[in-house]
Amino acid sequence: MKTDEVISSLVPMIKELVNDTQNYVRLALAGSFLSICSLLGKKHTTDHILPIFLQLLKDDDSEIRITLFKKLNEITKVLGLDTLS
Repeated sequence: MKTDEVISSLVPMIKELVNDTQNYVRLALAGSFLSICSLLGKKHTTDHILPIFLQLLKDDDSEIRITLFKKLNEITKVLGLDTLS
C-alpha cells in the first residue's frame, strides 16, 4: 500500500475509531495503529498520526494510555524524541 493510499483510506478510519464509545476498540487501536508510522515517514506521521496519538493519550481508560506507552518506540523511531518533548 502506498503512502497516499494509507492517508486517504486508513487514516480516516483510524480517526473514526479513536472516538469509538467502546474501550476495547480504542485499546485495540492504541496497540496497532502506530505501526504505520514507518510507512508514512516523518512529515505524514507528524501531520496525521501524532494528533491521534495525543488524543488517545488523553483517554480516560488507563489501559489505553499504558498501551500507547508500550508502543511509543514505533513513533519515536520516525519522529525522534526531540519532536515528542
